[in-house]
Amino acid sequence: MICKICLKKFNDFSFINLFSPQPICRKCFKQMKPLFHSFKVENNIKCLAIYAYNSKIREMLYLLKGAYDYEMSKYFLHHFKEYLSVRFYGY
Repeated sequence: MICKICLKKFNDFSFINLFSPQPICRKCFKQMKPLFHSFKVENNIKCLAIYAYNSKIREMLYLLKGAYDYEMSKYFLHHFKEYLSVRFYGY
């Protein structure tokens, strides 16, 4: 497979990849640094930050927003879509 972010070949043979192949390599995923931080903003609105804002996330956001690479939008939540669909069921 080829990582959709760094465009390098990677082999990630795991049970999970049999059902849902991962589009990004482990190195890029680790650089994204998922953290799942809950916090509240004005008027006690609950929020969930999935990633820390770092250089890898900044690079990906630039590709998405600045370079109009809409394909990049899939890779932010790919690893967590099952969890988020259960946690926010009905939203």
